[in-house]
Amino acid sequence: MMETARLEEMSVFEGLEGCTNLEEIDISGCESLRSLKGLNKSAHIRELSLLNCKSLVNLDGFENLHELEKIGLQGCESLENIVGISGLRSLREIEADWR
Repeated sequence: MMETARLEEMSVFEGLEGCTNLEEIDISGCESLRSLKGLNKSAHIRELSLLNCKSLVNLDGFENLHELEKIGLQGCESLENIVGISGLRSLREIEADWR
């Protein structure tokens, strides 16, 4: 499991090209995170936690995450659309709290 909760200033999540066997990522608390396009190289991710990523606007870049089963989106108050996860057939659970 990769945890990045202490990287509060990160705005773009990228650099995982070599992490082909990564299955769980916790990016919670990255309040300035706006883009997740770097995730598209990590095809084996099963669980993704994005709790309180307050600047995240969309879920673009998820088209290759065919094994994603669970995603946590609580506290993502700027999230405008989740179209990026619409074709993920393994997705079984979405935890969210939109207002």
